[in-house]
Amino acid sequence: MIGPRDRDMQNELLTGWAGAARERGSPPFNETIAWLTRRRGLVAAGRSSIRVGHVDFFASPIANRRADRSQSNSTSPSSW
Repeated sequence: MIGPRDRDMQNELLTGWAGAARERGSPPFNETIAWLTRRRGLVAAGRSSIRVGHVDFFASPIANRRADRSQSNSTSPSSW
């Protein structure tokens, strides 16, 4: 949930959506500008919130593989 206090984040998100609509050419440019102006007014008045329907997360490996560790599941000694 992006709440009324998150004005900068809301404005960035709304601007991005308006830009994507402009690139598609639909709805007409003047309608997109009117929508963006109306939404920015609500954000400025503290009367806007946005519910995002997914969760973003970042995953990173906790360790690197050692260079001498085999990449295969083979249990055979390397000297065979």
